Amino acid sequence: VNFESWRDFSMHDEFNLDEAEFREERRWMDRQNQKIRKKYQDGERRRVLRLTETAERLDPRIRAEREEREAKKREEKERRARLKQEEEEAKRREAEEKQLKAQREQEEKAEKERQEREERKQKQQVAKGLRQRAKKAVQAKCTLSAVELDQLQEMCLALENEALEPLCERLEALPASKDKAAEAVLRELTDWKSRCEADKEQQARQREEARKREEQRASSEGGAGGAPWAAEELGLLAKGL
Repeated sequence: VNFESWRDFSMHDEFNLDEAEFREERRWMDRQNQKIRKKYQDGERRRVLRLTETAERLDPRIRAEREEREAKKREEKERRARLKQEEEEAKRREAEEKQLKAQREQEEKAEKERQEREERKQKQQVAKGLRQRAKKAVQAKCTLSAVELDQLQEMCLALENEALEPLCERLEALPASKDKAAEAVLRELTDWKSRCEADKEQQARQREEARKREEQRASSEGGAGGAPWAAEELGLLAKGL
């Protein structure tokens, strides 16, 4: 305890410095007196310390102040613990939500893939039925060569279900005459080949146009970037300046 008293306890001195006969004796007397004063100073310090401890233990104001400090410490400790618990709870909820979201997305993806497989399977079944229907309609009305049958099969395989359905209706409505029916089937094959050729030409034109646009873009970017001048061009520029 850092305690300083205005009392110097000189009244307890054993020696009177004025009675000293020479300097060394005076110093010795002073040291003895200081030892005696220190003993009383220590006693005074212990007395004040006991008084302070008693006051802190019994004074209601000090006790209330100490209890208030302790209550504030407890509240602060509880607040920090509550904040930490809330933070951990929030992290736990966030982790659970992420896990649930990932699980839902995985389940949705699996369900979507299953539905797509079912749709493809159904579409394939429908397409198979339409191809068989077209083949039966042709075989019931006319006779085609093996090459023409292969071409018919190739056309049916290339067409989507939306195009196969009206094709089947047209083939089922073929004339009763075998020759006219065969001519109608061959026209269907010719029209399909023409459409295929037209589609190929259009795709080729689109690729060519895309290539030209890419070349123009590369050329414009190269010009905007400022290609290095040739030595002849630099010489002309110097003459002009």
